[in-house]
Amino acid sequence: PRGPATKAAADGRVVQRRVRLSIEDAVLGCMRELRGRVVASCAACGGSGLWHEPQRCTSCEGSGHRRTGWWFAWPPVSTACEPCDGTGTRRPACPACAGAGQQTQRYRCTVRLPAGLRHGERISADGGGSHRGGFDGTLELRIDVVAHPLFEIGDDGVLRCEFPVDGFAWLAQQWIDVPAPAGMQQMRLRRGRLMYRLRGHGLPLERGGSERGDYVVTVVPTFPDAPDAE
Repeated sequence: PRGPATKAAADGRVVQRRVRLSIEDAVLGCMRELRGRVVASCAACGGSGLWHEPQRCTSCEGSGHRRTGWWFAWPPVSTACEPCDGTGTRRPACPACAGAGQQTQRYRCTVRLPAGLRHGERISADGGGSHRGGFDGTLELRIDVVAHPLFEIGDDGVLRCEFPVDGFAWLAQQWIDVPAPAGMQQMRLRRGRLMYRLRGHGLPLERGGSERGDYVVTVVPTFPDAPDAE
């Protein structure tokens, strides 16, 4: 994702971003490359917008004064040169920033997002440093966990899933594979039982922690309208 240009705060650069994660990334953690732009003070002119070396004023030829008067006036009147304020020198606009005093810099940094992040959480990460293609400051990230067609995260770290199964396999109490964030997991069906708990396959109970909640699978047995002999 690319973020908007963000100005530096007085106590250091802080860039705020929103990061969208799948439930699998939220459960297992991931690495994410973030790109964007920051507005920085121009290094060439120190943010003044003016070139540091003064140049001779071309309006007054460096004298600081300009003579004005009509052909019938004598002697001619000498006034301070307005373009250079009577100094005889002018500081032209900085060519690096066209006189704006600021430059837009692009950044690219890699952030490690720990396992166990919840929707709406905020975390901080280092900007990576301008010498490494990032920026000098801090990333403030707001986590958005997108909806999943199968999985649903509970507030207690429990991961839930409603999964259709073959009704005859359910009656025969067969082993089946069920989807989980870390890959397919084997589970044995029990006749008459619809809810199953796979312990330790849910969301980490604490951000970056090793202890994980449970994975609760609710099966929905389905039967064909006209069963065949098989």
